[in-house]
Amino acid sequence: MAGGYGTVEQELPANMVEQEQSYTTQIRGLRKQMEALFRNKAMDSYYEKELKTVKAGQQQFISRLRDQYPEYASINYPQPIHATEVMLNTNEILLEFEVTETETQLFLLSNGKLKSRTINISRDSLQTLVLDYRGFFENIRTTSQLGGYNPNAGKKLYDLLFSETLTSIAEGTTLIIVPDEILGILPFEALVTEMPVEEKYGDSEFGPFPLGVSYLADKYLISYAQSATSLTLLRTLKKTTGAGNNMLVVADPIFSANDSRLNLLAQAEMSDEKVNLMGALADWKQMGVKGVRSKEKQRDVAADASAIFPRLEKTAALADALESLFGDKAVVFSGTEAKEDKVRAADLSEYRYLTFATHGILDRTVPYIKEPALVLTQVGNPEAMTVFSP
Repeated sequence: MAGGYGTVEQELPANMVEQEQSYTTQIRGLRKQMEALFRNKAMDSYYEKELKTVKAGQQQFISRLRDQYPEYASINYPQPIHATEVMLNTNEILLEFEVTETETQLFLLSNGKLKSRTINISRDSLQTLVLDYRGFFENIRTTSQLGGYNPNAGKKLYDLLFSETLTSIAEGTTLIIVPDEILGILPFEALVTEMPVEEKYGDSEFGPFPLGVSYLADKYLISYAQSATSLTLLRTLKKTTGAGNNMLVVADPIFSANDSRLNLLAQAEMSDEKVNLMGALADWKQMGVKGVRSKEKQRDVAADASAIFPRLEKTAALADALESLFGDKAVVFSGTEAKEDKVRAADLSEYRYLTFATHGILDRTVPYIKEPALVLTQVGNPEAMTVFSP
């Protein structure tokens, strides 16, 4: 689930636009003149003084913008913010990661005070650990496969990334995580904080699960942000009122011609011309799938669509629960309705919350798709996979 803050738009009056363009033109012209003089070894201090004067005037103009048109100024003239200026609530802590070639830095911000810790692991080794742990949650086709989950891998990542960092943080605190690089695909909520003395598995209607294991989300509320600056910007700017508490849910799409829900459609809608599911599968399988799936060594990628993108039937229960929770503020696209044209037609700025409960693919996972995308219902798709890339 992702929170939306609506669009950030603020137009300037014509006279302000003219002033802004005038400063930009003057500065650009003076710099070109200075560059020409510098190349000819004839630098004149007059232009240096003139440039300084114009830039001082521009700074005064920008100050006026920040006072009168803060949204516009924040977007077009962003300012680095000090740790004390980051907008955090009293029960929130910001955890920002920076991955480098040889190590990773963790910055913890709380009550205006910044602490840092060096995590001694290379970029390649960190990527391996994250992908290995994600592997336990990906490509699950039957509930019995959940028994292959190894919580020790989650505990290893937790100890590596946080060590003793969170020991003094009270339970119930909101952790706002700013991930970097490969950490952007790590489900921090599922990191294991405590392991039982003896590993045992229980069973439920949702499949096998490890007993006595505690996860990061059991103790803390987890949220994500792109950066401390973007978080502060979003919390500072005026929010559009149209979004309210509206929820859009896209869940349980149809990926396979074998999906039993297709039997509910009229025969006319089931014609070969109108129901063509994942038409690119044959070529895709021949070319090979790049990405996480290629790392699977114990499973063969079957030709059937349902084997490549199995149905996520439990997302239907999620959609029902959200619809019940939000009532008439929820709009749900599920099954045959969870398709691209429905999502494209929706004005996403009207929703504060967006939930896409479906499969995702990364860039270059499928040969002809060059960016991350969501896989939606494939009904009526004559040539290739139907995906949604925001």
